[in-house]
Amino acid sequence: MAQFDDIRLEAWIERAAIMEYDAGLSREEAERRALLDVLATYGWPHPTDGP
Repeated sequence: MAQFDDIRLEAWIERAAIMEYDAGLSREEAERRALLDVLATYGWPHPTDGP
């Protein structure tokens, strides 16, 4: 997730881990669903976001 700022990246990692562990999803599926959730919550980062 090279285009994600720290907030989005941390949220994505955390949500994917929770989905993988608690829901029993494969890592790939958990990461996919977490990505959709993060984008729905924070939107796609703009080139001017971040450092």
